Amino acid sequence: MTALDIDAPVSLSTDDARVNFAIRWINVSTQFHRFAHRHGAWGIPRAREEFEALWYEFEGVLLNLVGSFLDLLSRLDRIRAYEEPTREIRSTLPNLLGSEERRAYFLENLNSQHG
Repeated sequence: MTALDIDAPVSLSTDDARVNFAIRWINVSTQFHRFAHRHGAWGIPRAREEFEALWYEFEGVLLNLVGSFLDLLSRLDRIRAYEEPTREIRSTLPNLLGSEERRAYFLENLNSQHG
């Protein structure tokens, strides 16, 4: 919960998208162990259908985690493609480069493109 910047459990509200996301993550991640092993060494492998719904839910959670990050990288790539970005485009950079990861990605790729 701390990683999602969610306070103590007493303040949780299901109206909060972060809380709903955390609930989805906890529900999905705590079910994987049931599918990691057969019903003992003598058991037959589980059918794909038993696991498929959980897997699709997991993919949805992952998309929430990385989807917006990848979208931001795509925006940075488009900005790098300009020979001379407009003032409006340049004014978006402080927000887009708000994290160390995005800043490093942009500057390293900018240097390799124009270096």
